Amino acid sequence: MTAEELRARKKALGYTNKMVSELSGVPLGTVNKLFSGETSAPRYDTLRAIEAVLKAREFQKDKISYSYSFPEAVSSTARVEESVLATFYGVHKGSGEYTVDDLRAVPDDHRVELIEGNFYDLAEPLLIHQNVVLSLAQLFIECLENHPEKACMVFVSPVGVKLASDEKTMVEPDIAVLCGEEHVKDPKCITGAPDLIAEVLSPSNRDHDLIFKQMIYRKYGVKEYWIADPDKEQLLVYRFGDMDLPKSYTFEDIVPVGISDGECIIDLRRVHAKLQRLKNWFR
Repeated sequence: MTAEELRARKKALGYTNKMVSELSGVPLGTVNKLFSGETSAPRYDTLRAIEAVLKAREFQKDKISYSYSFPEAVSSTARVEESVLATFYGVHKGSGEYTVDDLRAVPDDHRVELIEGNFYDLAEPLLIHQNVVLSLAQLFIECLENHPEKACMVFVSPVGVKLASDEKTMVEPDIAVLCGEEHVKDPKCITGAPDLIAEVLSPSNRDHDLIFKQMIYRKYGVKEYWIADPDKEQLLVYRFGDMDLPKSYTFEDIVPVGISDGECIIDLRRVHAKLQRLKNWFR
């Protein structure tokens, strides 16, 4: 979307500049300049971050909070209703009250995540999704094996990550990279925020991973967040703390891993080659 299209979309939704800033991670001053027309040639990464927010169908302006409370509206399509939990899973609690123990009571054949006391459905992974997850994981493993001094390990889904000490948030990222033994106190799951998390988008989880999970990972201390889009063959990389805006890459690029201080690099051309092979099989 162009800057003019973003302005029209923002007006139609009734969003304020502050809403757009907090949901996208773009500094408020930058947002103000963009929508006032003061910035005539905004950065591509800025436009992409704001576009992701304004295209999210789930947002409802009267439910947006400014205190990082992550309202239901942000990911309503993935939310598991309490009535469903009570009927099928035997857990009976109100919104925001579910814990890791309740998560472990959900049958294994239904994949859900627990985020700030609420359950969210995990979409069944498609073959293309799995292809990209495994390709990326292989490259992370190879890279870290070449730099054993980093003392990092790679885990792929399904693996639980308990982000908070209050027992109300356990996610299941596609890839988690840990650097340090403090994350493996519990043999059942990863404890605390991984140094790097990578998610691969599926048609049913785009807004959930692009916006909601980005906010969650930022809040709980993940240092680096990769979002791979197999359909568009693009990658967004957030390095929380070092930069507010994500960097955008294509599947033809070579990407430095921030948590390795750039010593590790990921050659996305290898991901692209395997992805193209699978796509050709579908034809």
